[in-house]
Amino acid sequence: MFAKARNTGLAVATVLVVLGLSACASGSASHQVVPDFTGDLTRPLDAPAGTGAPANPKPAAPVAEHTAHGAADVVRYFWNAYNYAYDTYDTAPLESVSRPGCSVCSEVSSDVRLIQAAGTQVRGHRMQLIDIDQIVGADGTSVRVEARISREDGVAVEADGSQTELPGLDPRHSTATLTWEDGAWKVDSIRTSA
Repeated sequence: MFAKARNTGLAVATVLVVLGLSACASGSASHQVVPDFTGDLTRPLDAPAGTGAPANPKPAAPVAEHTAHGAADVVRYFWNAYNYAYDTYDTAPLESVSRPGCSVCSEVSSDVRLIQAAGTQVRGHRMQLIDIDQIVGADGTSVRVEARISREDGVAVEADGSQTELPGLDPRHSTATLTWEDGAWKVDSIRTSA
């Protein structure tokens, strides 16, 4: 994906493929809608599309709320933190809502560190949370947040100034599995399909 990144063994494209096709290990028994699922769950992400920089210095951490809204807020925060990580190379906000077993989460963090080491900047190419379709829970300790996401076109600017166009992604279904742990929702997995 990135010319210099290919030379240094950086596999940014892997994360894009992972987001398009992967899942972290997860599974659950019969599901039911979390009882307090009400209100508007389609608030936009913090950062405006196409700016190449976060609208806020750092995404505001979600309030730890053991509800459907709390889970939806964590998914919103996850995508804000994802964009923020690529904009600033700071993966701490993303990691703060990710469980250790989430392979997509750890691959994004590794990718960001490799991009930073290569001196590459990603402009645009931000994830967009279109809407949250439903929140389904099994037992109050785990939920599945079904949403639609897309990614805008972008460009990778290498340390030498060369640029590589980064195609966006058409809207697709996203499933985030979260676990309530230590008083907060944490992301177990993110899986997407066209």
